[in-house]
Amino acid sequence: MIRFLTGILFLSVASYQDIRDREVNSFIFFLMGIVASALIIYEFFPGALIPVLIFFLSFLDLKSFDHVLNILFIVSSIFYIIYNGSYIIFILSILLIIYKYLHYTGILPGGADMRAIMAISLLVPYYPETFTGLNVKFQFISIIFPYSIEVLFYAAILNALIYLPYVYYLNYRNKNIKVPEMFTKVYRDGKWVPYETPFILSITIAFLISFFFSLFSVL
Repeated sequence: MIRFLTGILFLSVASYQDIRDREVNSFIFFLMGIVASALIIYEFFPGALIPVLIFFLSFLDLKSFDHVLNILFIVSSIFYIIYNGSYIIFILSILLIIYKYLHYTGILPGGADMRAIMAISLLVPYYPETFTGLNVKFQFISIIFPYSIEVLFYAAILNALIYLPYVYYLNYRNKNIKVPEMFTKVYRDGKWVPYETPFILSITIAFLISFFFSLFSVL
C-alpha cells in the first residue's frame, strides 16, 4: 500500500500543476524517485542500483554521452542476469532506457511525462497483490508486460477518450472544420497547432485503475 499512496500523492500534485499551468516541475518525480529507490533497493539490492542510476541520470543533460551510459547499463543488466540476478530488475533497467528513447524520438514528448512513467516503473516494478493471491514477483506477466506499460496503455486510451471529443467540440464551436486536424489540433493565429493535454492527469488515473483493476486481474 505504501507504493500506491506514494504514487497517488506525487502524481496528484503533478496533475494539479499540469492542469493549472500545462507544465510540471520534474522535481516532483525526483522526490517520487527517492521514495521508489529506497523501496526497490531494500528489496532487490544490489541489482536495484542499476535502474536507480538510470532514473536519476535522466535528470541530467548528458547529450551524446547518455548513449554510451545506456549501453553500459544494458551490459551491466545482462551480466546481472547471468549471475542469477532478478529478471524483474533486468526488464526494469531495459524499460527505463526504452522510455528515455521514446522521449528522445518525440513519442513521449514531455520530459515530465517521461519521468512520471519512469518513476512509476521504479515504484511498482511488478504487479501489486491487490487483485491476485499469487506471488506476483514471479508472475510471467510482470516480465513480458510490466506494470508501467499497462499504465501507459491506459493513459493513452484515457487521453484519447477525454480530449479527442473535447478538441473536436472546441473546433466545431469555433467553426474550424478540417479533418483530421480538428480532432487533435486547434486553430490559432492562422495555423493548426497541437492541443496540449494534461497527460499527467491521464497517467494518474491510469495508475489508479491499473493498481486495482489490472487487465490481468483474472490471472
